[in-house]
Amino acid sequence: MDDSLLIINYYHRRKKVERRSPKEIQNKKKNSGEVFLNHNKGKILFFNEIIELFFHISAIIALIIGGIWTYYLVVKQRNFYPIVNIEEKISHVDLPKKGRLVRIEIELNNLGKSKIVSKRALVRLQQILPILNCKGAKPCWENQIDQALNEVIRKNDRFSWPLLAERQIEFDFPFEIEPGEKELIDFEFVIPLTVEVTRIYCYFRNEEKTRNGYEVGWSASSIYDMRGQSI
Repeated sequence: MDDSLLIINYYHRRKKVERRSPKEIQNKKKNSGEVFLNHNKGKILFFNEIIELFFHISAIIALIIGGIWTYYLVVKQRNFYPIVNIEEKISHVDLPKKGRLVRIEIELNNLGKSKIVSKRALVRLQQILPILNCKGAKPCWENQIDQALNEVIRKNDRFSWPLLAERQIEFDFPFEIEPGEKELIDFEFVIPLTVEVTRIYCYFRNEEKTRNGYEVGWSASSIYDMRGQSI
């Protein structure tokens, strides 16, 4: 066969192989589109699974936090901090030609579920009767009494009674009381025999809640009448 005929035959066979109908081309495009869509669909499913996993993890964390909180509310009876009951027991005896010995016994009862820790305490005696003259003292308790008599709504919580004696304690070692236990601590003061009625105030600092110079603690006060009673 002539070489020119071979070349022509080869050319026609190649064109025949590469020639496709419009339907085939459309099917090819369709298949390509399906591959693209399937690929993107796979990505979307992957991200959906990640989001679903994230929500499952968040739900588990929320359940754990809720369980811990419920434990503290129900089991621990909300006793995150110590619960303290303070009782003052006061007695006195006259010292002839000397003064009046006042004994103050303070009972601290830990009613909570956590330990009481205190490093500082304060006990204060203030004179109520007989009423002393202010003599320029500020604030003046006499003015406070007169003001209280003329007003229905008080502006202050208490009167600034004159100070008789005070004891401040910085414990060398923290003062501690275990849950369910109680502790007694006593103080003695000598005041003039002329004093008839006093206000007794005591305070113990709560180390757990005292933060950044803001001091929190437990306190109690009582009025003690020395007329006609002595031990």
